[in-house]
Amino acid sequence: MLAKAGITIITSVPISRPFPPVRFLMERGVNVSVGCDNIFDLWSPFGNGDLIERVSRLAEASRWSDEWELAQSLNYITHCKAALTKEGRPQWLRKGDEANFILTQADSSAEVVARRIKPELIIFKGKITASIHKDL
Repeated sequence: MLAKAGITIITSVPISRPFPPVRFLMERGVNVSVGCDNIFDLWSPFGNGDLIERVSRLAEASRWSDEWELAQSLNYITHCKAALTKEGRPQWLRKGDEANFILTQADSSAEVVARRIKPELIIFKGKITASIHKDL
């Protein structure tokens, strides 16, 4: 019913409270995202607005620990644009895609999630919005 109604479920992946069964919902066609209501959640003093940290928490709490599961967990913060589809086909960085991406010092997207690697450069709609490099 949720999928048919076009409902999106957003979770902040709270530490001390249950959260929706995101994989179960997504596998049944429900749009599911990880997000936050502010930099700090209203119900907890913990948090920093970092969605990589949030999706890492989701993966850890859900016991997703292999490279595939970690990489696929990015679907929850990228509007279902993890590097590969379930069938193993590339689905991002194609001609015509909107230029929204981050650059990190990581060997894989799974490493970004598991190690909570901070972005070095953030591009949104083709423009640099954040950089650790002062000359950019």
